[in-house]
Amino acid sequence: MIELVPNWHPVWVHFTVGLLGGGVLFYLLAFIGRGSDWGRGALSAGRWALGAGIVFAGLALITGLWAAGNLPHDDAAHANMLVHRNWAFGTTAVFVLTAIWMLVRRRSEHASIGVLLLAVVGLTGLTVTGYEGGENVFEHGLGVQRLPDAGGHDHAAHGHGSDDAESQGHDGKGAGDDRRREEPVSHDHGEHDHGGGKGPDDEEAHDDGAHDHGSAAASTGAIAGGELADQAEALAGALAAGDEARVRELLAENVLIFESGGAERSLEEYAGHHMGADMKFLAAIQREVLERKVYRGDGTGVVATRSRLHGAYGDRAIDLISTETLALEQRDGAWKIVHIHWASAEGQ
Repeated sequence: MIELVPNWHPVWVHFTVGLLGGGVLFYLLAFIGRGSDWGRGALSAGRWALGAGIVFAGLALITGLWAAGNLPHDDAAHANMLVHRNWAFGTTAVFVLTAIWMLVRRRSEHASIGVLLLAVVGLTGLTVTGYEGGENVFEHGLGVQRLPDAGGHDHAAHGHGSDDAESQGHDGKGAGDDRRREEPVSHDHGEHDHGGGKGPDDEEAHDDGAHDHGSAAASTGAIAGGELADQAEALAGALAAGDEARVRELLAENVLIFESGGAERSLEEYAGHHMGADMKFLAAIQREVLERKVYRGDGTGVVATRSRLHGAYGDRAIDLISTETLALEQRDGAWKIVHIHWASAEGQ
């Protein structure tokens, strides 16, 4: 089980939700049945369930913090993880206060309206926390080790052929392809590779010009640097605008995307996995280019950019320093991005 579940967080979370949710329900029944034998029984069950739920909530918090620092994730997933974490801490605090209040009233045989209202507040927070946790898995792919091979599954009444594989972000392999999912690509909290390799012509130097903080979806303070730099800005702009057609024009079909240990090995794989999440994240924040170097060879080029990403994503303030390295080739008279390396860390 340890090999299948990279972290025990999901296990403790389900105990936490079941026990705390059940505890609130039992306490509600105890309040309705005050003075009756079954009401006193429900009160006892509610107290025990809430107490046990808080213990498991502690285990869920510990393993969740471990997961946040160890599971591969990108910037959009990182922002959502912080929202999930904050709701989890707040919800646990509410239930701890509920338990303390119940402990003070432990000699009472009647449920308190005050305790009940506080428990309902905690249940509301638990619901939001669970929703954000679900987004971490189902929208951002956190902890997912493998995608299903839709081409290898067939029901008698209907089939999931290989045509579906492309729409699911697969590379067209048939049954038996059990490769591990390597995305979401990592959000690096440590050292970052600024990438690139020197070409013969260094097209530009660092420009500390004034920055325009206008549109949230646009990059601000962009540094001029010729057609290769224009390709970098076009990619950032297309992602922020949610323009998938333009992104597809800019990227090569066999583009290789690295982000601190993770990889996506084709345009279709990126489109089926992280493109949507990247668009959603970049549309919500501002991007300010801090410095850029462009290296150009014979039909090849490298654009290395360092930017600041800031703004709000959900209810979380974002302030990241991002490094981006793009490798480009001229194909049929047009520049195509054949490799991307992204990394980021909290802003200084």
